[in-house]
Parts: sequence; C-alpha cells; structure tokens
Amino acid sequence: FDSPMLTPSVSLNDSIVQRLSMASLAVRDCRNRLYRDRYNLSIAGWQILVRLHEQGPAVQRQICLWNRTDKVTVSRAVIRLVRRNLLMRINSNQDKRSQYLFLTPYGQELCTRLVRDSLDMEGYLLAGFDREERSMFTTCLRKIGYNAVPSEFEYLAPAKEQTAAFSNFESQK
Repeated sequence: FDSPMLTPSVSLNDSIVQRLSMASLAVRDCRNRLYRDRYNLSIAGWQILVRLHEQGPAVQRQICLWNRTDKVTVSRAVIRLVRRNLLMRINSNQDKRSQYLFLTPYGQELCTRLVRDSLDMEGYLLAGFDREERSMFTTCLRKIGYNAVPSEFEYLAPAKEQTAAFSNFESQK
C-alpha cells in the first residue's frame, strides 16, 4: 500500500481518509439532528423508513443487512415506527417467524419529506460546486466506497504478519 498523499511529514489529520471520515461524520450528525428535531426519528428509524421507501417491503433481517445494523437496534426502531403508524407488519407466507414491513400511507408521506429535506441539505452542502465538480465528486465517492469493500483490507496484510511475528517474538522471551 502506497499513498503519495501521506508522507511522514504529513499529519494523519491531513490525509484524505481522515478528512473524508470527519466530513462524513459531520454530514451524518447534521442529518440526524434534522430528522430527530423535525420528525422525532432515531437514526435507525429514519434509515429503516428510507430503505423501505427505496427498496419496497422487506423483512427485518434484510433491513439489518442493508443498513449494516444489528437486530436489536432494528427491532426496537421497528416497534417505535409501528406504534407511530409509520410501518405495518404482515406475516410472511413462506416463513411464519418472519414479518414483512411496509410503509403506511403516513410513513410514505413522511419519507417524501425526508427525501426532500435530504436533497435540500445536499444542495446546501454542495453550494459552489458546478455540475462537473458534483459529477466528479460522486464518481470519486463511488470508487472509494467500492475500494473500501474488499475483505480485511488486503493492504494491511503485511502489518498483520508483522504483528504475528512480533507476538511470536514476545512469547519466546
């Protein structure tokens, strides 16, 4: 792994990965506050609503995979969303232990507002970017997302081998 952008004289805070991570957290927090304050939605709550809005009905297990969220968090959020009449559950014909989650009409209406608010926020955050810059930025984000998926980040393998070698060395002392 070789990063021309990160040299020993450059701080980790100046690395693209760190800047991307910090920007991502700031945007996430901004959106979370908006949805919490305006709609009284938790992070898991709005993520479930948006996923169902975009993907259609699904079982909780599928939502966990889509959102990379644990079962307990999804289950608790679903209970709250059902109580608020934003979701409804319908038993699966194939698996009696599973229930499909559907947006209610009120849930669909709320999702329309969530999408509108998200697009408004995007417009605000990307103000000053021209069309070409937005397109290039989107392409870069897709590539970064794709590159982040490989299992166990292969470029760390030498570091793992060094750690294992160090552990063996320490155990022989």
